[in-house]
Amino acid sequence: MPDISDQILLPPPQLDIDPYAMEVIANPYPFLAALRDCARVVEIAAHHVYAVGRHEAVATVLAD
Repeated sequence: MPDISDQILLPPPQLDIDPYAMEVIANPYPFLAALRDCARVVEIAAHHVYAVGRHEAVATVLAD
């Protein structure tokens, strides 16, 4: 893993889609596409949590 101690870390972009909204639960695919397209890590604004949408990123987060 690269050393990031000398890099400036910016906050992740926010995604303004509520993943718990009934229309997202009924059809999650547009939300999942937006999650993947937005950035590697995003903040879900409605819940102030971070989310990742790609398998590689999920594996990295779970292994850390």
